[in-house]
Amino acid sequence: MKKIKNNTLNLLVGIILIFSLFGSCKKENESEKIRTTEAILFWAGPYEADGCGYFIEINGIEYKPNNESQIDSSFQVNEEIPVKLEYQYPSRKIEYWCGLLPQAQYSNEIIIISIKKI
Repeated sequence: MKKIKNNTLNLLVGIILIFSLFGSCKKENESEKIRTTEAILFWAGPYEADGCGYFIEINGIEYKPNNESQIDSSFQVNEEIPVKLEYQYPSRKIEYWCGLLPQAQYSNEIIIISIKKI
């Protein structure tokens, strides 16, 4: 009887260890995944002068960077700039205030890791 209890206990401990090992493996969250693509960068003027800062277009979809301060001021030109972009996409909307509209606006959020002119 003792041998059966010990075998059962060993089996339970083994199963618990296996599940804890598999459970501790961290699966990469889609929002943390770093992606690379070509995109178009737009400068819509400084916020202080009723502008809207930067926008990025990827495959026809417009995004608002949540870390615009990472973008060098040399990109502040009134033309479309083709760029190579490393980014994360948290797949949520970002709220921003700009322009003459006295209300919040929303856009798809993007986090810039690196950005370079093509």
